[in-house]
Amino acid sequence: MVVRQGQYNDVQQRLQRGKTVSDSSTPIPLPLEHTREPHPGGKTVGEVIVPANSLGQIAEIVPFQEGRVVPHTLFDAPGVRLIHIALDRGTALKEHMTQFPIVVEVVEGEIEFEVNGNRTQFGTGGLIHLEASLLHAVHATTRARINIYLVKAAKA
Repeated sequence: MVVRQGQYNDVQQRLQRGKTVSDSSTPIPLPLEHTREPHPGGKTVGEVIVPANSLGQIAEIVPFQEGRVVPHTLFDAPGVRLIHIALDRGTALKEHMTQFPIVVEVVEGEIEFEVNGNRTQFGTGGLIHLEASLLHAVHATTRARINIYLVKAAKA
């Protein structure tokens, strides 16, 4: 599946239904628009965006679903997008690429992070940085929660 600009919501819906997001050679372009508004339940205070004040609050917003991967954009600002994903045990984000560098943070549980066919185990607190356009996949070995920070290029 090739994802075009403006189809990011479709990608989220396909992930929620456990569908493949992309083939192994096509990057997933993400929309370039942004919002200063956090998810419902979060708040904006001046220039400070508070998407949640605890993991418990995030868990209420993005609950685990049996046999599913549940992604949710917590906020999207000019330089970074934060996506929280709840992965049920045994689920996976299939091999794909992103057009931006990313930082993945394991906030709960254990995952295997795969890059170019090589898997590495990460537990709570694990951090991974990945340059844009590298094939990668995420496999949940337990119920897990990850934050993905997409680092968008600053406009010159």
